[in-house]
Amino acid sequence: MNRLLLVVCALCSVIACMAAAAPEFVAMPPGLVSWWKANGNANDSAGPNNGTIHGGVTFAAGHPAGKAFSFNGTTGDVSIGNPASLHKNGGGFTVTEWVWFKALVGPKGANDPCFSPTGCDMSIVDKMSNSGGVNSDGWRLLKQSDNHFWFCVGAAGNGCVAGKSTTARSTMVAKAHRWYFVTGVLSPANKLSIYVNGSRQSTATGTGLVDTDASPMFISSNGGASAFMYGKIDDIQYYNTALTAAQILHLYKMP
Repeated sequence: MNRLLLVVCALCSVIACMAAAAPEFVAMPPGLVSWWKANGNANDSAGPNNGTIHGGVTFAAGHPAGKAFSFNGTTGDVSIGNPASLHKNGGGFTVTEWVWFKALVGPKGANDPCFSPTGCDMSIVDKMSNSGGVNSDGWRLLKQSDNHFWFCVGAAGNGCVAGKSTTARSTMVAKAHRWYFVTGVLSPANKLSIYVNGSRQSTATGTGLVDTDASPMFISSNGGASAFMYGKIDDIQYYNTALTAAQILHLYKMP
């Protein structure tokens, strides 16, 4: 009887150990349209929106594992095109990714425009058109020349201006050689919010927003022409809904 009890207890211990070792399933928030994991290619693991790599793009260690896009700060980007599934269409959306800067200023003479010797504009995910004026139609998620993260939308007379109703600016200041989880959210009511490392940094009303869904999406550049990223971007996700603060924190804490 004692021997049987010992066997049963041993079996229970094994089962408990197996349960503890089993990986926990982590559910993704609803509304995921595209997910560019950057694990050696620019394929979309969640949908049909595969990217095309241009210029100086390689792959390096990602976060927390796997690979990430590594951009040279001069020519490297990934073009996604302008599929209908990435259109705002009057509703909200969320774009999120991990970012790591090799330096806050690109290679000398390469990254334009550079308004400061200590920082340059570096696009992270960009769907902005300048055809009707600077930052006039679409949206951008970028590190600005002031080394803050900005999420801004198109507007007459430039939608990306600090303090303007179409720009949400982080309180956190970016530094080189650190990973940041950066998220831009646009609500169906055109309210903008920017999050860094799962924490909401600021919001803007979005008054005067212009987004006709006409612009293609780029990872690491503004229209494939300027503000090239100098560093790494990993796990870019696009949702066709405005994620909540709790959902964004959940993504940040995912293993």
